[in-house]
Amino acid sequence: MAIEIRNCTTEQSSAWDSYVAGNAAASNYHRWGWKAAIERTFGWQSFYLAAFDGGRIVGVLPLVLQTSRIFGRFLTSIPFFSYGGVLGDSNENERALVVEAIKIAKQHEVGFMELRHRGEAPKVDLPTREHKITFIRDLPENEEALWKSLDRLQVHERACLP
Repeated sequence: MAIEIRNCTTEQSSAWDSYVAGNAAASNYHRWGWKAAIERTFGWQSFYLAAFDGGRIVGVLPLVLQTSRIFGRFLTSIPFFSYGGVLGDSNENERALVVEAIKIAKQHEVGFMELRHRGEAPKVDLPTREHKITFIRDLPENEEALWKSLDRLQVHERACLP
């Protein structure tokens, strides 16, 4: 059966969140609740794309259409947060979601699109930037141990920067 990409509605929000909860690569920012929060707070239009195989969701990509005086019109997979990009059960599902996102970008004449996901992006013929990095560390048992584990000089220098 062919994968179908649809812009989800509120009626599909439970299925969306169930898919996100079951996907190990998902983050909190993939959850449906961010859609309403962003739309109400900023008035930005969103597209919550889902890949369907039959009636089952097999991938998601939340997108928000933003407008800025500095950057113009652009699409972001969840503004303000580093994670919330494409998720899929397969590379093909992820690629289909990104291809649909490209169609939306062209339709809305955006200057650029930022897909903020962990790992490698699906291969599509677009220019990319990989200018953001993430540091992950295990947390010790308590706050005191965490502070002791940090390089105090480096922390002090950063805290004192103008």
